[in-house]
Amino acid sequence: MRSLLTRKAVRRALRPVAELIDQRIERQVRRAVRADVRADASLDAMRQELQTLRDRQRTLEFFFDGTGRGMARLPSATHLSRLVDELAAVTGDRDEAERSAAQAFRLLLALEALGVGRIAGGTMNIVGKLSAVPLLDPPNDDVLEIGTLYGMFGAALIRMMERAGRDPRLTIVDPLAGTQLQPGTTMSDDASGTPCGRPPCAPTSPWRARPAPRPGSGRASPRTPRSAPWSPTAPTA
Repeated sequence: MRSLLTRKAVRRALRPVAELIDQRIERQVRRAVRADVRADASLDAMRQELQTLRDRQRTLEFFFDGTGRGMARLPSATHLSRLVDELAAVTGDRDEAERSAAQAFRLLLALEALGVGRIAGGTMNIVGKLSAVPLLDPPNDDVLEIGTLYGMFGAALIRMMERAGRDPRLTIVDPLAGTQLQPGTTMSDDASGTPCGRPPCAPTSPWRARPAPRPGSGRASPRTPRSAPWSPTAPTA
């Protein structure tokens, strides 16, 4: 067989076949090279798109991460669903529970974005309290807040109560001393960067502090829109 392939006549006869095989191999190689080039170009495009998305995401993260408040405000879908389930189990109205939780979450973000300082606590804890109180249909509109920090949670709760058609009256119990007074606690710089070492920590409530009603008067003192910040508050959480 080897001697047959070494003959010139046989080689001349087989040359077209060999050239055809070479052409087919070359075409396959070119296709593979072009596919690799397209894959590389597609990979580069995907990398550029991913970097663009990362750059945009960092901007959005400023609305939700813990920078300037200590705790991130980006709960998982599982946590939100669990909160809605718990509210629905108590109130019997899942649609209203979901609407209230969504409103409370947006209000939390808005107040911390526009207010002075922050609201103490985890996201789901805050959203749960803000959304649950109006849904529980309290017997009266008197609200007692023990420890107010910057005053933003009280303002948020008032807003949620008013959304439910209530006329809330807020009473705050707080030393207003500008320092942590609980036993065993130490005063440190707040995560928001807002000074709290001395009163007043700037409040964010839309109302002045109200004088207590006179005994036997049978009515509460009216609220007065503020023209200056209301009573100073102190960090207690």
